[in-house]
Amino acid sequence: MTLTQLYDQLRNRHPEYVKNLRDLSRDDQGLPVLAAGSVAASCEALDFDLITRELHLITGKAATVKSNRHSSDALFLVKGGGENVALAEFKNACLRMEVSDSEDESKIGGEAKSGCKGCRRLRQLYRREREKCTAKTNKVTGKELRLKALESAWTCLELAGCAVQELQEHCDYLLVYSAEKNPGLVDTLKAYAGYGDTRENRKSGKNRELVHFCLDLYIGSLYREVHTYTAEEFESYLKRKDLKKQLPELR
Repeated sequence: MTLTQLYDQLRNRHPEYVKNLRDLSRDDQGLPVLAAGSVAASCEALDFDLITRELHLITGKAATVKSNRHSSDALFLVKGGGENVALAEFKNACLRMEVSDSEDESKIGGEAKSGCKGCRRLRQLYRREREKCTAKTNKVTGKELRLKALESAWTCLELAGCAVQELQEHCDYLLVYSAEKNPGLVDTLKAYAGYGDTRENRKSGKNRELVHFCLDLYIGSLYREVHTYTAEEFESYLKRKDLKKQLPELR
């Protein structure tokens, strides 16, 4: 089935999964990344963490489920050029970019860009990320974030029974972080604003948006679009994509 069909099936069969994006942006202390009164507060979304934890109940294939599988926070519908979905991971914490990431990610990115054509290839990618995800720190690392993106893709494939091409053409991935707790990321974004804005790039249509933690390696190889946004930028994305579903009581 398609990812939009999967969304509708989960929504209809499991109403307990239906929440809104602001509630799903809450951290372990209950503090939301997204502000009250935002577009996200009225945007319907499915609790992807809960879906992943109950994957064995949904699929009936308990033997294939890893109890420690990483997952994103939310799955929601967008238009944006067709019938598409988006996965969002919210981080109300300090995010850390490791100095060694660039070398590791160049290798992984080259493999990902060479073509992730099936579940076997995807399995190889996220197993490699899982092996590297060993840091014990109160800061969230780029490796952990990439692992969430990879394993969330795997969960979608298992639930929908679709090919990776469905993700590549119809699913966006977004990391939404706290600007207050990550001023360095915001400063980098400002410095990058004019980078690459050349006549050649405008003509070719190359994406000039800065994507942190090398998550842009998965643009086209796993997902249609990948973004790393502050809460304010995420609001702009929601308005731009013309949300498909809003909670009836909040319309």
